[in-house]
Amino acid sequence: MDNATPTASLVFLTLVSGNAVLAVETAKKDLAGQHVGIHDKTGEVMGVTNTDHMQKRIRDAAQGDCYPPIEYKSEVLAVGDKAVVAVVIPPSDLKPHFSGPAYVRVGSESPKASAAQFEELILSRVDKAREILRHRHDVFTVRGIGYKVGSQKPLGDAGYLETRECRISACTAHMVRLEDIARGERITEPLENITVTYDEEKYRPMLLVRFPKG
Repeated sequence: MDNATPTASLVFLTLVSGNAVLAVETAKKDLAGQHVGIHDKTGEVMGVTNTDHMQKRIRDAAQGDCYPPIEYKSEVLAVGDKAVVAVVIPPSDLKPHFSGPAYVRVGSESPKASAAQFEELILSRVDKAREILRHRHDVFTVRGIGYKVGSQKPLGDAGYLETRECRISACTAHMVRLEDIARGERITEPLENITVTYDEEKYRPMLLVRFPKG
């Protein structure tokens, strides 16, 4: 279940209360809105008998049944002599959202994945992050080209070149955290600044790091 973005049109959230179902509406601007108590096909206002119970079910679904949890706002509205629950979901930086936890295999058990494990499962589908995570226990050659790795600022010397040996301590959709083996330094670089390649001399993965132009 993916949350709304400025260009997304729908948000899916299944909640049923008797005959009152959740209507999935087209997102406007950067928000997605739904009304519980309005029939999803006919638009008939059927109402919600127990709005407190329905808001609890919405909270349980958004915060407990979905991962990562979905942020939302809800409000009870009067439509004629009936009550409906309006649910507004803002765009999310944590998408995709899933309707249920993920599980990892540990020996003979399958415990729920931690937040870090869950993120790795998602990132494993992203080409660059997947390749980095695939070698996360290996030593990487890290080469700064026209840039001092970890400085987070441009370097005037376009011919500058430095090489380090690092291990990967973390990788997210936005950054890679490195540990310089020789210097004992911890370095964080935006993933967009990194090119994943291979060190043919030392037979191991290599990261090329450049400061973005512009």
